[in-house]
Amino acid sequence: MGTHHTHVLLRFVRHWFDDRTVTNVFEPLLADHQREWLDAPPTARLRIALRTVAVFIVALLWTTPRALLFTAVPASTTRRIVARMIIFISVVSALLIMPFLIELKTVAPGRLASLLMWLLPGAILLAFPFAMGFTVDGVRRHARPTHVERIAMLRAAIVAVTFTVVLGGWIVPAANQQFRLTVWGDRTPPPARGARELTTPQLIQAPWLARAERLHRTAAIQRELHNRASLALLPVILIWMRWRALNKPSPQWLLPAWLAARTVT
Repeated sequence: MGTHHTHVLLRFVRHWFDDRTVTNVFEPLLADHQREWLDAPPTARLRIALRTVAVFIVALLWTTPRALLFTAVPASTTRRIVARMIIFISVVSALLIMPFLIELKTVAPGRLASLLMWLLPGAILLAFPFAMGFTVDGVRRHARPTHVERIAMLRAAIVAVTFTVVLGGWIVPAANQQFRLTVWGDRTPPPARGARELTTPQLIQAPWLARAERLHRTAAIQRELHNRASLALLPVILIWMRWRALNKPSPQWLLPAWLAARTVT
């Protein structure tokens, strides 16, 4: 591992860690490797390089949790993330629920409120991943992002995936079933659950509970698991796409440059 590779590794850690961590952990590690590698005969250099890579990975695994937990993110950045998410999710969820509201306009107000309450988790689940792409503009304030901005966005991505898994795997299926029960009324027996009304553990461990699917049960369960996995990964994909778009001189994704700049400020 020559000087070029050492510089690449140092540039990588400077993107994610503060100067103190880079100076105290990674620079001594790579400097020791560089000296050992230069002094070693050519036949031993591959072994030294592999050992250095292994030690470097161990150092990353040791320092990354600390960076995620203890890197101080400005309160203004957190406020921008939360504000953008609330605004985006509220607007998009309202638009998604609007067709149901029009369709159910003849329903009594009390029952209508109950139906809309059970529809809301599903609307939030569909809107939430796209809100994460929108929040990138609120985090990234520099053409060359700082390690604090990268850590803030990585935290947001982890929270987004966790939130999507919990919401889509437990809350939305329960809300779907409650919506069907509210529509069904007092009739008996209650409507059989389909794949969309089962939690993720039930889809995996007890697929026979999806009685409404009947002969198409296996295909419906596989499709539902695929959809939930795709939704869980979608926030990360959209964050990455928007982050990459901001590397260009004039980002045009989601918002025009002039409107994005005015919105952020």
